Amino acid sequence: MGIFAQSLFATPPRVGGVQLTPFSAYHAQALIELDSPYLLPDVEITAGDTTAALIVCSSLRADGLNPVLRFSQSKRVRASWWLYWVFHNHETIAGILQDHILSSMRPPATWVDVEGGGGSSTGASWPYYAVSVCAQELHGIPYLHLWDMPLAELFCHKAIIGERNGDYKIAESELDARKRRAESQKESDRWQR
Repeated sequence: MGIFAQSLFATPPRVGGVQLTPFSAYHAQALIELDSPYLLPDVEITAGDTTAALIVCSSLRADGLNPVLRFSQSKRVRASWWLYWVFHNHETIAGILQDHILSSMRPPATWVDVEGGGGSSTGASWPYYAVSVCAQELHGIPYLHLWDMPLAELFCHKAIIGERNGDYKIAESELDARKRRAESQKESDRWQR
């Protein structure tokens, strides 16, 4: 399934009884604020990290960081999560959660137009940047809704805006066509043997 179809039709998994919501810019920004290892390469992930990420990834922007604060400030909530980990395998859940986050953060493939486009860096964190660019161009979608939009869908809108502005060309369909041709060639070669 291509990134554009995935951004609309993929449904977030239910992980160990916790229903995740579509991964959004809000989730990414919250994980950045928490210094979550789910956004860092090659960092050990603890059950506490996974608990915080599960809490964030099952909430919406309107919740803010209140669910994480409840976890950190309430002995009862921490005890219920401790009990949760007694009955659930951390490695399995961490793997599923990491797959959900990483697959949700895949933007569409694009070709950079060397002669045109290419703005300068603003210094803003990438979730803010993506939401800001889309908010400036997608006037029919309320700003707060962009924060809860599935991140892959937000990336697709941003890619279309970038292509329309001449920053690059979306390469998704061309790459898919190349992939189909390569698979067809492999199949043809296999039958000729």
